[in-house]
Amino acid sequence: YLLAAWIAGVVLLSARLLLSLLGVQWLKQGRCDVGGELAAAARTLARRLGLRLIPRLYACERVCESVAVGLIWPAILLPASWLAEMPPRVLEAVLAHELAHIRRWDLWVNLLQRVVETLLFYHPAVWWVSRRLCLEREMCCDELAVAATGQRVGYVTVLELVGRKRLAATQPEFGAAIGGSKMALLSRVRNVLG
Repeated sequence: YLLAAWIAGVVLLSARLLLSLLGVQWLKQGRCDVGGELAAAARTLARRLGLRLIPRLYACERVCESVAVGLIWPAILLPASWLAEMPPRVLEAVLAHELAHIRRWDLWVNLLQRVVETLLFYHPAVWWVSRRLCLEREMCCDELAVAATGQRVGYVTVLELVGRKRLAATQPEFGAAIGGSKMALLSRVRNVLG
């Protein structure tokens, strides 16, 4: 019975992983190239972060926050509305954060993390370590983004602005998930400010 329960759990979580991969492909289909000054800023930030391969930058109407995607050929997807609403310095800070994820190979680490969660789903320590790893990963990328932009206080302002956008886009029935996000954001702000 234990083996059957483990197999059922692995199958369910494998389906979650497969749906996530299909979701990334769906996101990639609804994108368009971003050029101009923002693309030039992304190239400059990528060089500051030591990236040899500069990821492509896309606007996408299917995302509500910036995201780095692609294991082999990474790309950054920005919400299309952000290009019109946010000032360039805010977008540069967001790009620096996403580029830091790519520099640290976080997309691969995230995949490995999901595989471990799938195989060892029954152990509470795996889920605790996974949550902690996500927070630490974000904090490390915040530090790299601050180093690349040179704006510690400005970066915290960007975190606050992006956090407000995330809260505004959240539906009321998902209220339980917001608390964790607020606490993670507060931890990140404290980390950036020292």
